[in-house]
Amino acid sequence: MEIRYAVPSYQRPKLLRSTTIKLLEAAGIEEIDLYINEDELEEYQNILTEIPLSILINYKTINFNGIGKIRNHIRNSYPHGTNLIMIDDDIEDILIQDNGKLVGLENIIEFNESMFTKAEEIGAYLWSVQLHNNPYFLKKEYVKGLSYINGSWTGLRINHNLKDIRVDINHFEDYLFSILHFIRDKNVLKAGNVCLKTRCFNPNGGICKQLGGFDKRQKEAFKNSKKLFDVFSKLMDIKQSVKYDVANIRLKNVKWRKDYQILADIYCKNYSLSIYNDE
Repeated sequence: MEIRYAVPSYQRPKLLRSTTIKLLEAAGIEEIDLYINEDELEEYQNILTEIPLSILINYKTINFNGIGKIRNHIRNSYPHGTNLIMIDDDIEDILIQDNGKLVGLENIIEFNESMFTKAEEIGAYLWSVQLHNNPYFLKKEYVKGLSYINGSWTGLRINHNLKDIRVDINHFEDYLFSILHFIRDKNVLKAGNVCLKTRCFNPNGGICKQLGGFDKRQKEAFKNSKKLFDVFSKLMDIKQSVKYDVANIRLKNVKWRKDYQILADIYCKNYSLSIYNDE
């Protein structure tokens, strides 16, 4: 199975080198597409070539910011039939629960292939793993129905015959992708027993830097959570994150219903996004 790997990065060349690229190299992944701002190209190339890499980096330059816009762009940059994985630039490890303990996933490529195969079996086009490396949150092998498909490690089956899915927000853009894919495809898929080791809300680079700091990211979180809740209250709740003092969304693990299409239509009409099939 051929899989394309896309890594968006912003002002984090050293962190990218020591985390995500190191992890993907060790996994035997031979090539990635790196999406960075045009004015950062030279810096990234200099830092990423200081030490010879076994992984080929295809530099894809962009001239705009905002992780939502960037993910929209990446999704539309690959041909029909592509198996695409988007990975954040600060992933230290990918772990699996084994007898109550978290251990490094031995064969990442094989795991990715199995997730694409499973997604196709159930008609899902979007999949991911658990975000937090806390055994308390880990569940059974597969989670179906509506579930949070985090943007840090996201598998996407590109199908240009289906209506396009786009988002209009940055913080919580992956929640909106999760909801809209669930409504359009009737399912999303998550590996409930696999998780990531990463530092959430890292203020150095990434979305915090793009939004102007952690405080502004907090405000963006509250604003966007309310915006989503105003339309999708049947599918989500808003919780307060004690650890990070920001609004936190909890999606309800519901099964697909035809009337959920009305919610997607309302949101897309209100914010001039694509209108989705109700088939």
